[in-house]
Amino acid sequence: MTGGLNQDTENAIRALAHRVYERDHQDPAERATPVDFALEFVTALRGRGWRCTNAGQAPQTTARSGPDTYSRGAALARQLLQKLPDDESENNPHD
Repeated sequence: MTGGLNQDTENAIRALAHRVYERDHQDPAERATPVDFALEFVTALRGRGWRCTNAGQAPQTTARSGPDTYSRGAALARQLLQKLPDDESENNPHD
């Protein structure tokens, strides 16, 4: 279906697409509000075992990360690459 997604994710996508389709074809006066619609869907997902996790949180940036740190790292890598013997540097596509 969507490529690279596990079966549970594909099933959730299909279920949501079906619910959106059904909602779009209801009489506007009978449609649930967007919040009620979302609540109903999340409740259905939870009923099937879905639980929110922290897996998607990005790591906190520290004083030792950021553009300056990455630039210093790249400069150090370039210096080390320049020190390679000629026969090894010929095989390096980044020279």
